[in-house]
Amino acid sequence: ICNGIAAAGELDAVYLDLHGAMVVESYDDGEGELLRRVRAVVGPDLPVVVSLDLHANVTEAMVELCDGITLYRTYPHVDMSATGQRAFALLKQRIKNGPLAKTFRKTPFLIPLAAQCTDFEPCKSLYRELPGYVDGAVFNVDIALGFPLGDIRECGPALVAYGTDAAAVTAAADKAFAAMLDA
Repeated sequence: ICNGIAAAGELDAVYLDLHGAMVVESYDDGEGELLRRVRAVVGPDLPVVVSLDLHANVTEAMVELCDGITLYRTYPHVDMSATGQRAFALLKQRIKNGPLAKTFRKTPFLIPLAAQCTDFEPCKSLYRELPGYVDGAVFNVDIALGFPLGDIRECGPALVAYGTDAAAVTAAADKAFAAMLDA
């Protein structure tokens, strides 16, 4: 991936469609390490946006090293195209507005895979409500339910939010995160 990016020449941005629950022997955070290497190639200013599986174990490094993260909102996964469209929209906003405000939250618990189906409660309501947190200043709010079998330090559910107004992004994230904790 990094060699391909380096060989591509001048870029306007980077978009990566990753899984988000990579486990490797040499690093505790596989995707975080990949994003660190991508940043080493493209530098700190080039927009980098990723989309991830709903089961991603989103880490602090992943959030720090990219400008935006979007996540699948269905399990079984049927919204790959819609997730890619949200990622592209977020990338356009990043290019248009410069660096975006971001908020990241992690839960203090794991959710078994059998309880992560978005066709049933409580996940059904959590994901149905996500578009309601988006407004003119908040571009995206997404939830990762985590992959509890990935034996890494930052394993577990998380929430990410992005927009142009830091206070609005934090408020939307806090509201959505409270709903996660109450579910």
